[in-house]
Amino acid sequence: THTHTHSNCAEVNTRMHGFLVVVTGLVVAAGCVGGLPAQINKRAVLRIEADRDRCVATSSTATNTDPDLCGAPGYDPCCALEDARASARWLGIDLAMTTMQYGPGVHSVVGSAGLVLGPEDKGMQITGVGADQTVLSGALAIPPSAWTVNGSVWVATLPANTTYFRQLFVTSSNSSQALTFERRQMASSPVMHYSHTNMKDPQHSIVYSPGQVLPAYHNQDDVLVTMYHCWTATSHRIRSITAANNTLTLIGVPHVSIPRCEHASGKRFFIQAAKEYLSPGEFYYDRATRELTYAPLPKELAEAVAASAAATSLNSSIINRRPRLAAPGLVFYAPQIVTVAELYNTSDVSVSELTLAHAAIDIDGFFVGDPDAQSASNLKTAAVMLHGVHNASLTNMAVTATGGFALWPNASCSHVTITRSEFFDLGAGGLRVGHHASSGPVNANPSFFTITDNRIHDGGHFYRMGPGILLAACANCTISHNEIRGFSYTGISTGLDFNEYGRMLLGTEVSFNHLFDLGRGELSDMGCFYTWGGIQDLVINNNLCHGVLNYGQGYGGWGLYNDQTTNGVVWTNNIVYNTSGACYHDHEGTNVTLRNNIFVHSAAGEGVLRSASPAPSQGWKASFLLDCNLVVAGSSTSLFTDASSKTPFALSTFENNLYWASGKPAVFPGNVDFAQWQHSGTGSGPQDKGSVVADPKFADAAQGNFTLAADSPAFALGFKAIDTAAIGPRT
Repeated sequence: THTHTHSNCAEVNTRMHGFLVVVTGLVVAAGCVGGLPAQINKRAVLRIEADRDRCVATSSTATNTDPDLCGAPGYDPCCALEDARASARWLGIDLAMTTMQYGPGVHSVVGSAGLVLGPEDKGMQITGVGADQTVLSGALAIPPSAWTVNGSVWVATLPANTTYFRQLFVTSSNSSQALTFERRQMASSPVMHYSHTNMKDPQHSIVYSPGQVLPAYHNQDDVLVTMYHCWTATSHRIRSITAANNTLTLIGVPHVSIPRCEHASGKRFFIQAAKEYLSPGEFYYDRATRELTYAPLPKELAEAVAASAAATSLNSSIINRRPRLAAPGLVFYAPQIVTVAELYNTSDVSVSELTLAHAAIDIDGFFVGDPDAQSASNLKTAAVMLHGVHNASLTNMAVTATGGFALWPNASCSHVTITRSEFFDLGAGGLRVGHHASSGPVNANPSFFTITDNRIHDGGHFYRMGPGILLAACANCTISHNEIRGFSYTGISTGLDFNEYGRMLLGTEVSFNHLFDLGRGELSDMGCFYTWGGIQDLVINNNLCHGVLNYGQGYGGWGLYNDQTTNGVVWTNNIVYNTSGACYHDHEGTNVTLRNNIFVHSAAGEGVLRSASPAPSQGWKASFLLDCNLVVAGSSTSLFTDASSKTPFALSTFENNLYWASGKPAVFPGNVDFAQWQHSGTGSGPQDKGSVVADPKFADAAQGNFTLAADSPAFALGFKAIDTAAIGPRT
């Protein structure tokens, strides 16, 4: 036992173990409260352990005279962040100079309402030992021992304080590999098609075909009806079911104009959280009995049978009463909190090398306010929330298994870096930046963000209209080198709503992103990029966009999409191909510039370029400059959608472009040939001065290789080759 005295503290009480605690180069006397000098230039590391049998809960056991310290070298690890904070204070360590390191495994943050960093945590670093090894979970863990077999299903009774949940995740407890979680859906009906709707306020009804809907459901108040619309899908509770006339009456107002979107939605609907529809890979949670029922997948069932047989073989005396094991080696996670991590009114903080997982669904997005909001902007929460945060870094981390958006830096945030991270398996969208409200923009919207080299994928599991990134407002921000894929709606959605708020994205650039596998044949009216809301001074360049597919009976699987009130967007050096709709669509966006882009379209139904006729009652008129672009139509499509009319293109300007219709005659607006188009344009004068109709000589357009041959006629127009090697994440 040693006694050590620091120059700024009294003699150590040897009763408190008397250890010398070495904290990243500092020598600290254990039990020396306030013992460190005021000026600290080295960072202390405090460890937090997932195993509750190996950690210390300082915050619950400490007293003023005899704290139970943890985390620092020489002590057992802490159990939670609040324990590490308490220990740091007793050791006299400035929180601004601490790194809180979470060890491997799954750390529950349910009891502490998530990972929360506030003003007192300024300068703190939060880290793990790797995003594939350290998980902070907002869920109740349900171990294999909690399950019993009941016929073909597994059943577990959950604790009395369990919060109702609408999603479930599972992982293997036997794996020594990276921690991964698989999503399990609520018991759901197949997708059905209703006959028609009766949209009479205040009650809204679906008239279904006989046999589609049951006369009643178990715990019907928890059952949800999800309806598809144009670019959204809404979920509703059931007000009543009238079997006599096949009427399903909903609680809440669906889309503002159901008939308008029935052609795009296919009149589709389905029913969720209904025990009667339980199928393999689905679950049902009974709120009243707290009983969780899971129908195992065939593979899981086979593994359970094999495990039961193995257990029997260990003791031949029980061969005639073989045990039946449920969920062998599987741990299920039932999300209990909507927000797993929150940073507020703090600065100079960082989060890295860990995963934040298992955020609950915020059902109020559908039950409160407008359930039909574009880009799932009706949500008021996210798995990770930032408010009033400055000079922050989120690096080499992951957010997964969420019920809504993964990450939302809201108002009054600045100089935030989000890089080299992964956001996936999402209930809604990936990242959401800036405030979005019906009252318009708020003061102090985010600024100086750097969002680079991230992978954002597999979203829209519950709020199907969630985009990869919702960029509502962000000044002087850079969104670059990201990969965005696997969403039922748009890749990157920008702006607020159909109001001209002004320069909400002043100085912002969106570049070198790879966007693909969007729409997934589920929604309509979307694109790789969607802009609206009076956007000005937004530059979108050097992006690769492909694989956009709208619902089969719908419309609008576009590439680049400027909607009404878009103003002043500049598109340069982008490549768009393999879209079910036009590569570029201008729905009354104004003052748009498209320069040095490649547009290649081969799907039948729409041309490469599409524009809307003016809406005189609203004063919105499509106008863009198409300068030095390569516009190529496949053998089964055309250069322009509805080339019979000049009106949609009457206010736009064309020059120095290359057109190619795969050997077919090139047809321009007004059903005219190229010579006529150059002579008279849309009627206001000549168009496409300096343009040509010629084969651009791509290396292999069918395989997505748009490298130009050295003798391509595009170069004579001033077209600059687009290098795709730098597109997407650089790590």
